[in-house]
Amino acid sequence: MKPALVVIDPQNGWLELSESLKRSVDEHVNNMSKAISIFRKAGAPIIFTYHSFPAKGIKLGTKGFDFFPSIKVTSSDANVIKTHQNAFNNTDLEKLVRE
Repeated sequence: MKPALVVIDPQNGWLELSESLKRSVDEHVNNMSKAISIFRKAGAPIIFTYHSFPAKGIKLGTKGFDFFPSIKVTSSDANVIKTHQNAFNNTDLEKLVRE
């Protein structure tokens, strides 16, 4: 089985909801970027999830839906849009992870 990196919901909209979450992200986003870089260099799959949560202003086409500026997505990355907290619920994430 080949390793894959799953990056869960690194979206701008979450930062606007909680100052403590923003501080936590600020502390850890560098580690996310490093992990993404390591997996990219190894040619390993990277899967990003987006949480669509219109009630909180996080919906496709808005700044809140976009990823943090330091998180770079490429055309070779897989993307999963979810509407539940559980990224496996009604998505193709399990299939992507098993490939």
